[in-house]
Amino acid sequence: LCNQGEYRLPFGVAVVRLCADTAGGTVRDLADFTRLAKENPTEAYRLFFSRNFKQVIKPEEKRELLLYEALCQGPAAAVKVEEFLLGCGRKEQAEFSLERAEAEYWQVQESCREEIVLRRSQWGFVEVSAASDAAFLVPEKTRMTEEDFIGSSLAIPFYIREEELHAGKNYGRISLKLPGQTLSFAVC
Repeated sequence: LCNQGEYRLPFGVAVVRLCADTAGGTVRDLADFTRLAKENPTEAYRLFFSRNFKQVIKPEEKRELLLYEALCQGPAAAVKVEEFLLGCGRKEQAEFSLERAEAEYWQVQESCREEIVLRRSQWGFVEVSAASDAAFLVPEKTRMTEEDFIGSSLAIPFYIREEELHAGKNYGRISLKLPGQTLSFAVC
């Protein structure tokens, strides 16, 4: 209505649920997000901490929304994406095991490089920290992530330093700290 008369203005409205676009395509729901997290963890991390992620959670998924809002508190971390997927039941917790739990070396005459092989049952974010309790055992890297895995296995190199060995038997242990689990590799 206006002082010059009355006009009819027809228009149409389309209500469309927004979705999140990524380099891997459009993410419309949590199933798409889970697939993205498996195929491209870096892109999933970027999307998870963007403003568009709430569009991925459907209105009836109230529990998932509350979990997401709780995890977004504090600094951004890749482990939060993993916790979200676990909390939503979109993936199972990964289990880790060592290919072998101990090794013996005889008459070590010079420093040498050896490996521990760690296996995992499931894809997803993982952070492994390695530490030694003996001066003659030195892990090559003390921190590894899912990017260091080749498929489901991770080779963790370590050095046996001949100059730190004493006469007789030398015992040491390399401890691997993982989410919810600690594994140890014994060396004699």
